[in-house]
Amino acid sequence: MEGCVACDLTAGRRPLPGGRIHSTEHWAVEHCIGLLGLGTLIVKPIRHVSSVGALTEAEAHGPALQVAMFAHGSPSDPTAVQEVSSRARLLFTSPSGAST
Repeated sequence: MEGCVACDLTAGRRPLPGGRIHSTEHWAVEHCIGLLGLGTLIVKPIRHVSSVGALTEAEAHGPALQVAMFAHGSPSDPTAVQEVSSRARLLFTSPSGAST
């Protein structure tokens, strides 16, 4: 829907710093362009919707995804989690948002 900030970002009508991080048939992950700060990611439907109730059954499959993730049984590697956490900690404590 033209004029909707989220839709304009999805369609490329507005610049999206960092670009799309990930997407599925129904959802996109992007870095927030607002005031929420560096590292804030949003997950939004590809299709324009104005309420959760407007999601189709296929778009609202979140619980099924979580069940599948737990069933897969592959926890994150503790060393990788430590590395990501350390990098995030640096970004949160740096006044410029960049690591030193």
